[in-house]
Amino acid sequence: MKNYLSEKDPLLKEAFEKMPRLRCSVNQEMATDRHHVKDGDEVAFFPPVTGG
Repeated sequence: MKNYLSEKDPLLKEAFEKMPRLRCSVNQEMATDRHHVKDGDEVAFFPPVTGG
C-alpha cells in the first residue's frame, strides 16, 4: 500500500521514508502494507507512540 501511494505522490514517498514504522488501517480495520486498496476505501496511517 505504501509503495503504491509513494509512486503516486512524491510527498507521501518522503513522509513514508522518514517514518518507516507507520501502522495503517483500511476502512477502520488494521491492515498490512500488502492490503489491496480499492476506490472509495478510507486509509489512515498511525505513527508509533509511547505512553506512560
